[in-house]
Amino acid sequence: QLTDDQRRQAQTIKDSGESLLVLINDILDLSKVEAGRLELEMLDFGLVDMLNSVADLWQSQISDKGLAFSIDVDIDHAPVLHSDPTRIRQILFNLVNNALKFTERGAITIKVTQSQVSDDRVETRFAVSDTGIGISEEGRARLFKSFSQADGSTTRKFGGTGLGLAICKRLAELLGGEIDVESQPGTGSTFGFTVRCHPGDPAKAVSQAELEGQQAPGEQGEGRRLRILVAEDNHINQAVIRAMFRKTDHHIDFVGDGSEAVAAVLRVPYDLVLMDVQMPEMDGPTATRKIRKLPDAAANIPIIALTANAMTGDREKYIAAGMDDYVSKPINPKELFAAIRRNAGAEIATPELSDEDLMAADPITAIAALQAEPAATNEDANAALDDLLSGLDELGGNNS
Repeated sequence: QLTDDQRRQAQTIKDSGESLLVLINDILDLSKVEAGRLELEMLDFGLVDMLNSVADLWQSQISDKGLAFSIDVDIDHAPVLHSDPTRIRQILFNLVNNALKFTERGAITIKVTQSQVSDDRVETRFAVSDTGIGISEEGRARLFKSFSQADGSTTRKFGGTGLGLAICKRLAELLGGEIDVESQPGTGSTFGFTVRCHPGDPAKAVSQAELEGQQAPGEQGEGRRLRILVAEDNHINQAVIRAMFRKTDHHIDFVGDGSEAVAAVLRVPYDLVLMDVQMPEMDGPTATRKIRKLPDAAANIPIIALTANAMTGDREKYIAAGMDDYVSKPINPKELFAAIRRNAGAEIATPELSDEDLMAADPITAIAALQAEPAATNEDANAALDDLLSGLDELGGNNS
């Protein structure tokens, strides 16, 4: 149990770590775009379905601030698009987040319109309007530059890195469109971006639930229980994964390196392996290649990589080693269970994760649980401290 002061300090560490992770991810996104390494995933998807997912994400936060929120859709030409829905949502996420940050009263509105630009291409415009503080002409000139914000003073009230809009601009251009802003100080702002693409095929449209790895209504709950092997050498990461499975009936076994993982799948008919990439003695890709050479069913066991290496090309390396999928660290519980469903069957039992469950699976709680276990000897205590320090480095994304 933490004292109030310890809890505040732990929360500060957690919030700072999450802010740093956002910054790192933004820098990686921007660098991939500028290096020409960011690849779009072109899919057929329903516009209304995608917009509803945005509304579900923001409705509560906007309402909690006392603001009205609405989405106005006028899409006569192509209700289904062939483009990258994840990157479109990323732009919308940034624009709605900014609108919420800079608006104290009034409303936030998303308006979507379409026009035909050729026989086989449509232009869809997304406009996010707010009634916030607005932006001066000088501020507007700085908006879409990296590490630059409308309020560049050191005493500015609102936080941020100045990368969000720069990324939005580059994503809009990759999507065949552009981004613009209309604003006046004191009256609010409208950020708009366009996407040019082919109409999609409604019969092939991927739902937002499928994109996010969620189950369809009625699919949640009881199902096949799995026996899962986790190859992970870091004690803190083991505690995090154990907490994620706390409300499931799946049986979880842990081993500390790749050679132990190979030996384990020979002994036990596991349904799935969660495989760390960098481990002592034998790393994850090497262990995977050895498992694929085993006799009978053991060679075909689904293997999901757990790694901090999530740059373009990393997925291909893991697939080439024989892995079926990967989940990047820090591990998001929903992404982990989505990957398990993809590779072990949609009928498996998966937990309904509440906010409390997600907090129970965060590193701060895992570290507290680890520290609560007394070491039997000074040697054990030193080993536990080494594990804790290396785990903190890993949670920062330095290692996989």
